[in-house]
Amino acid sequence: MKLIPKPLLLFYHKLVGLLAAFMYCFPGRKLKVIGVTGTNGKTTTLNLIAKILEEHNKKVGMISTAIMKVGEKSWLNEAKMTSLDPFSLNRFLRKLKRKRIPYALLEVSSHALEQSRFLGVPFDVGIFTNLTPEHLDYHKDLEDYRKAKGKLFRNVQHSKQKPNTPKALVINSNDESFEYFNHYQADQKYIYEIIDDVKEEVVKYKRGKKPKVKEQTIKFPETEGEDLLVAKEIKLEPNKTTFELETKEFSGAIKTHLSGIFNVQNTLAAIDTGLSQNIPLTTIQRALMKIKGVPGRLETIKNKKGITVIVDYAHTPDALRSVYATIKPLIKNRLIVVLGACGDRDKTKRPKLGSLAALYADFVIIADEDPYSEDPAAIRAEVINGVVKSGKEEAKNFWEIADRKKAIEFALGKARKDDVVMITGKGCEQLMVKGKKKIPWDDREVARKILNK
Repeated sequence: MKLIPKPLLLFYHKLVGLLAAFMYCFPGRKLKVIGVTGTNGKTTTLNLIAKILEEHNKKVGMISTAIMKVGEKSWLNEAKMTSLDPFSLNRFLRKLKRKRIPYALLEVSSHALEQSRFLGVPFDVGIFTNLTPEHLDYHKDLEDYRKAKGKLFRNVQHSKQKPNTPKALVINSNDESFEYFNHYQADQKYIYEIIDDVKEEVVKYKRGKKPKVKEQTIKFPETEGEDLLVAKEIKLEPNKTTFELETKEFSGAIKTHLSGIFNVQNTLAAIDTGLSQNIPLTTIQRALMKIKGVPGRLETIKNKKGITVIVDYAHTPDALRSVYATIKPLIKNRLIVVLGACGDRDKTKRPKLGSLAALYADFVIIADEDPYSEDPAAIRAEVINGVVKSGKEEAKNFWEIADRKKAIEFALGKARKDDVVMITGKGCEQLMVKGKKKIPWDDREVARKILNK
């Protein structure tokens, strides 16, 4: 399809999207549809929203990169797609409608928005998490990428309103794209912001010392018709975050088992979404306490070897920096990382990924991830370029091991008591793509089998 002019291709996508919605009788019109878009944080935010709604005795259906859900039944997403094709999407929505499940929670990718996969699906709530350079192999530049993301908010603004269902937008005002997303209109706007952001720099890290508690204040600026919402006394600890949340009607502690300041932002986006659905803050508070984590997102692999093994989906420079900065101050000994880069995607980020790994980690192992149609050795070389430029030396503190299983095995074998081994790039994905082959794969299971030997 690369030979087809883009305007003609986009017209084709619109026809397909509309046809799919028509074939399944526009099921999205009978559901409350909540969509999350942004570069990072979509999956976690969506899973938090699902838990909040369920705590409020609302059944949900969900499509996220990690998990698919229909009511009480949930399973890992094996499609290796953030957003489904239009026919699969509308078939899924029809299933929710037939089962009388009122909420559809959808992770919304820029590709899907650009390709009109959601045409005929009216969104009631749109959430924007953040925007950093990504998918620039598909979008011509960052502005094009931003405009594609904005199509979710345009859908919320212009799609027909359902009975007794106000339209709502939830926006992260810390992001540089805030003004762009804030120009869209809805019945309600919920804006969250972090003030006095904590800088978690590597130079502040001292091995073997107990990490200091990070404290800061988070404020939600007043928007028309909304009270000021303040979160203060934030404490970031291993596998635990607490902060005090205050409004005119509520004051109390919010506790989650999610680590990192980026997860505080995800939590706040979920809280705002819950408020948009008239869910009491006490219910939201209770729901967040029950969430143990999200598959493939800072997921710890239990073992008896005295080491900490973490699997995370981070595959962009911004996401990788966030997870490394979250973990680094909490490590008692060394950080060992396994990573690679995806083929047929933006090549400019590959040396950045390698550079970040070299900056934060004591030992770096570069492995294949999802080469797709590209030469795996060429992909690894681009990541290694960033590793070397940041001062690492091959066979001393970085290694190239193409076979991902052997790379993970090498990393775990090198780990000693109190070390942390972090495996990034795939999270809980169930496939690895090499050429035209889709190979069953799960970083978590591979690590578990090696640890249990």
